[in-house]
Amino acid sequence: MDKIALLLDLAHLVKKYGPTVFSDLAGVLRDPEAVAELVSILEVAEVSGRKACVTDSRRATNRVKGGKLSVPKIISEIEKNDPAKAQVLSDFHGTLAAKRALPTLRELRSFVLDNGFKEVETRSRNRAIGQLLRDMAAHPLEDIRSMLGRIRMEDTAGDRSLEGWTNVILDKGRPRSE
Repeated sequence: MDKIALLLDLAHLVKKYGPTVFSDLAGVLRDPEAVAELVSILEVAEVSGRKACVTDSRRATNRVKGGKLSVPKIISEIEKNDPAKAQVLSDFHGTLAAKRALPTLRELRSFVLDNGFKEVETRSRNRAIGQLLRDMAAHPLEDIRSMLGRIRMEDTAGDRSLEGWTNVILDKGRPRSE
């Protein structure tokens, strides 16, 4: 796969710079001293790229930390073969993102364990959501629907929303004892 990508990149470069640049480069590469110089330049670039923590942007596209596909990419891949499953996962992702389902990392971890998924080790709820959806994607649609049927959904973001905290601070909606 990388060889095909390299050939495509070379074709773009030929279009960008023209064929004579490539024949000139071939002439330079025939000189062993020029090749040795080019090799040392490439090695220095690789070392400096690692020290600067530069990632391979081609491989990082649609991926998250750890080299896994991002949730939107997973859903789009599933949609090709199973649009109904992709829709269910997409809707669930939106519900999770809005914190209408499993609003805390603790609840999300509990759901993961209750359904036999790999334990969540991250401290980030967003990363845990990604892991959960990647794990769920491997299951049949009926199993996913069954799992989702056991989740309590919130109509709002709950007491942790800005409106909820405003009401607490302003003491609104509480019965007064006079």
